[in-house]
Amino acid sequence: MNTPMTYRGYSAKVEYDDECGMLRGEIMDINDQIVFTADSVNSLRAAFRDAVDDYLEHCLEIGRVPEKPYSGKFSVRISPDLHRRVARFASLNNTSINCVVTEALEEKIGRSGGNGANNPKPIPGLPARRHPAGTRKTVPAC
Repeated sequence: MNTPMTYRGYSAKVEYDDECGMLRGEIMDINDQIVFTADSVNSLRAAFRDAVDDYLEHCLEIGRVPEKPYSGKFSVRISPDLHRRVARFASLNNTSINCVVTEALEEKIGRSGGNGANNPKPIPGLPARRHPAGTRKTVPAC
């Protein structure tokens, strides 16, 4: 299982480079490229925490808002016909389009944190998401 490292709301994927005998980590889901390396798992964990802390400190020093991996908002382009059907479905069920889409995504992907563990057909390449206690943002109930 390939579970990403997490710290302060950031996740990192880890790879092993057999040629140089090093572990290499990269913070995922932000535009900035932040890479860190180490020769042991414990050292890699420390390097990851240092990389995140350094990134946040650097952003503060230059007056830039640090990127956060996900805001909970995204735009989706769909056909006008599907848009009409979703809006009608939401209206007939006394809910919002947002709730219909959220529930459809939860049903398709599962509530496993994104790795498909609750879905009989896992989605290849979609890593698990783990949230440290108290850091997970929730969507208002539909």
